[in-house]
Amino acid sequence: MDPQHRPTSQILTQSQSPPSPAPLPPHAPLPSHSREAASSNHALERTASAVTAPTGLHRHLSTHRQVPRPLRLSLSLRSFGTATRTMRTTIFLFTFLGLFIVARASDPKTVTKTSKRLFDIPKEVVGFVERLVETNPNISAKYAQLITPTEDEAGGHFDVGPFVAIEWLVPEASGNFDDSGGTRDYKGVFLVRRQLRSGFHRGYSVEDNVVARVTVNEHQDLKPNPKKDGDFILTHTKLTLHFDGFVSVKLNPK
Repeated sequence: MDPQHRPTSQILTQSQSPPSPAPLPPHAPLPSHSREAASSNHALERTASAVTAPTGLHRHLSTHRQVPRPLRLSLSLRSFGTATRTMRTTIFLFTFLGLFIVARASDPKTVTKTSKRLFDIPKEVVGFVERLVETNPNISAKYAQLITPTEDEAGGHFDVGPFVAIEWLVPEASGNFDDSGGTRDYKGVFLVRRQLRSGFHRGYSVEDNVVARVTVNEHQDLKPNPKKDGDFILTHTKLTLHFDGFVSVKLNPK
């Protein structure tokens, strides 16, 4: 049939379906546009994380993966000895500090004395109270609180008298003697008072006292006097004074 006289439908069908390209040989290089697309895709895969690596590189990456090594604890006798010495030093320091704190925290209101002579107990009691009032912060503050009302009322005419120790109670006084020697034990309660004086023209008045209570314990050791039968000589005495605090004394008629 003459091409000029072919039907129109046949002409249109042939013009819409272009000829398919010829197959490439197995080892033929890719066309230029295909190589550029593959190169761009490979670059994207290389710039991404390892998860997006090309399939061909999965095996290569997995063989070079670094697995974290477990921690190892190694102890040697030398390090153990050093740790033991450090622990001993720490325990010693804490023990020393504890003993120091206990020593500082011991009762400051108790004092003990020893002698080979008799103590003058009233004199010892007065000196004991005076030292506490002067040096102990808590007792000094309490003493100041007790004298302040009278001092304010007296104005510039205020004065105090000396401390005076009075043996108030004697719960125990006993002795035990035989041919080899003997002992004496004494327990007494002393009231140590100080007058608060308000002065006026050519005189003064005492409206109140500061009174402290002190408990006294004394122990004496004695031996027979070789020069006199039935007599004993003091060899050792121990005196303990304890400040019980300030007290209020009121005189009520009976």
